[in-house]
Amino acid sequence: MSILQSYTKAWKLVLSKPRLWLLLYLANFLFALLALYPLNSFLTTTLGNSLNLQQSLGDFDYTLVNDVLNNYGIALSPIFSTSFVVLGMYLLFSVFLMGGILAVIKQAPEHNQLPDRSIFWLGCVRYFWRLLRLTVYFLLVYALVAFAFFTFYSWINNGLNIFEVESDAQLIRSFKMLFPILLTVGIFLFMLHDYVKIHLSYLQNRLLGKAFFQGLRFVLRYLYLSLPLYLLNLLIFALCLGGYYFFQQFLGGNSMGSILLLFVFGQLFILLRIVLKLVNLSSIEHLYRSKEL
Repeated sequence: MSILQSYTKAWKLVLSKPRLWLLLYLANFLFALLALYPLNSFLTTTLGNSLNLQQSLGDFDYTLVNDVLNNYGIALSPIFSTSFVVLGMYLLFSVFLMGGILAVIKQAPEHNQLPDRSIFWLGCVRYFWRLLRLTVYFLLVYALVAFAFFTFYSWINNGLNIFEVESDAQLIRSFKMLFPILLTVGIFLFMLHDYVKIHLSYLQNRLLGKAFFQGLRFVLRYLYLSLPLYLLNLLIFALCLGGYYFFQQFLGGNSMGSILLLFVFGQLFILLRIVLKLVNLSSIEHLYRSKEL
């Protein structure tokens, strides 16, 4: 199967399942509302009563931020502490939903008689622990790679000691030299992560090592297909992100109409991101199925 065939089939599958991406959107929207409730209460009792927040929309207002920190810094501390808990909960939440996404995309023959919503919830439960372990392992890999690059960047710039660096031009020059390498490694790891997820959904055993190395073997064996397909998905996402940024700048303003329109457009963009994520995973699954099954 060619790259374009995998990509077009992915779009056909995703567009045929609007309930799936609407469910994911609503789930993320409700989670965001619950997570932002403490912050909303804080803003209501501080900015809503003491500062003119509307004048600061769209721009960074140092006076506003400084006023909040000076007068309400103690009240912010519990919110910052809670944010780490919320991030952990969102990680679990995302992993749980990912199992359902893989199950619907895969559509195992034994589930053909079940509706998509049943397949989705069964997949959420079935793949949760394996996907959670896989996510933790890859997070460790991402952290190690970031640490290695930061260590090397610091080493070639004399420990980032400003008294031993010739000028800031040296820092910028070395960053420009290392960033393409870091970007390439990052794209490959993210791609590998997605392919291992797909491969894991087809394995009957729970050995993550086997899923990882077989997924790596598949990616390297069909790199001429897997990498261009992944880059195609990234390109489409980048174009959509650029369009969203342009529209956001075009509608810049503090009027209620502009704010409402930006909110609606922002929600549509979130929905589009969900669709593109599903298309990415579905295109990978189509390519995997055509080569391995």
